Amino acid sequence: MKKFKVIVTDNRFDNYDAEKEALSRVDADLVVYDCKSKEEVIEAVKDADGVLLNLHTIKVDEIAAMAKCKVISRYGIGYDNVDVNAATAKGIWVARVPSYGADEAVSDQAMALLLDCIRRTTVKHNRIIAGEWNLMGKYKIHMVRASVIGIIGLGTIGKVMARKFSGFEPKEIIGFDPYISGEEMKKHGVRKVEFNELLEKSDCITIHCPLNNETKHLIDDAAIARMKNSAILVNTARGGIISEAALEKALREHKIAAAGLDVFEADPLPANSPLRKLDNLVISDHIGFYTEECINTLKSLAAQNVASVLMGKAPLFPLNEIK
Repeated sequence: MKKFKVIVTDNRFDNYDAEKEALSRVDADLVVYDCKSKEEVIEAVKDADGVLLNLHTIKVDEIAAMAKCKVISRYGIGYDNVDVNAATAKGIWVARVPSYGADEAVSDQAMALLLDCIRRTTVKHNRIIAGEWNLMGKYKIHMVRASVIGIIGLGTIGKVMARKFSGFEPKEIIGFDPYISGEEMKKHGVRKVEFNELLEKSDCITIHCPLNNETKHLIDDAAIARMKNSAILVNTARGGIISEAALEKALREHKIAAAGLDVFEADPLPANSPLRKLDNLVISDHIGFYTEECINTLKSLAAQNVASVLMGKAPLFPLNEIK
């Protein structure tokens, strides 16, 4: 029997070669679960020395069940699904992978969703397959070049979006981020504005901010009421930034033109979600981070976080400090 047990809570990958290679430095077994519920997660983590976490939630109850865990490593940049304070109180390191090329991958996904919404590609494809034709008069389509682009969150991914949008030569790129100066935005071709101005002036809005107490349901009924009826909204950041109830109502009542989502308040999107019935919504399965180039780096670094702790060191990319 190996000295350590490292588990994966949710099985999203077709192989774990990168993880096994990273963990080969320590005497560890890698056990891959595909937990479907909180109860299954609690059972899986009970005897784990290290946890590799994808989309499941690790909060107070899951952490309380951990008998000997030393480290929780999240596959990805965001960590809102981990209670870092509860883990710290129990002496458990929490780590993430802050950089693995996801800025290019996520921005590509955001751009793909946006262009799909602008050109109404998916909905027209479905109607043509169903036997329709000559759909030109059914959807109003505008050039990106004639549009004002609004970016919420001008961190790494938001800045990459600004670079990619610049190639379309839009009318203007505006940005909202209380933590980034106007001078910094200007370097990336973005004019800094307040939140309400961005909502009111933008033809296309793309979200690239973290989910926290400040941004929870940042896009709600009141925010949507300020948007143009022709506006397109894209979110590849975190699902909770948009109130899905408010968005569903707005799309159903055509208060905005269309939306593209890669992230949801509940992941996976429930089978009975009313969002699934909308033809002015394009969705993808929280896959914005994925390219073959990115994924191997992500998997290796997430496992290296675990291996480092099991070797008695700090993780490569810690979110807390254990003394």
